[in-house]
Amino acid sequence: MTKPAAPEQLLFVYGTLRQGGSNDMARFLPTAVKVANARMRGRLFDLGSYPALVTDAAAGWVNGELYAIPKAGWVPLHALEEIATAAHPAGEYYRVYGTAQVIDGNLIECQVYVANPAVMKLDRPIATGDWIAFAATTGK
Repeated sequence: MTKPAAPEQLLFVYGTLRQGGSNDMARFLPTAVKVANARMRGRLFDLGSYPALVTDAAAGWVNGELYAIPKAGWVPLHALEEIATAAHPAGEYYRVYGTAQVIDGNLIECQVYVANPAVMKLDRPIATGDWIAFAATTGK
């Protein structure tokens, strides 16, 4: 049995980085290892060609996947996600810690990119919480 990845190495993806997405992790960062299908409490929003997540323990489920990210993998991921920092507050996303639930019901601490509401217009919710299914039915 392999040692589980630490939370600082695990990333919950819910949008274009999922299998079948336009930035499918297998193509975008082939060194990342898929750990499990998972879900996280929150609200998902349509931003056109990609989604944004707002975590909310009282909300419904957002479908996604957990990946073990190698240390060097965070650099291209941060560039793709346009991470907000103190030096760059207008970035689209923040990387924060969250809790994902895997298929067997276990909860796993991980990281996730969440919306920066100061720069995103979050007015088109995706009721199903599933970007891949939504994108397939809407042609995104």
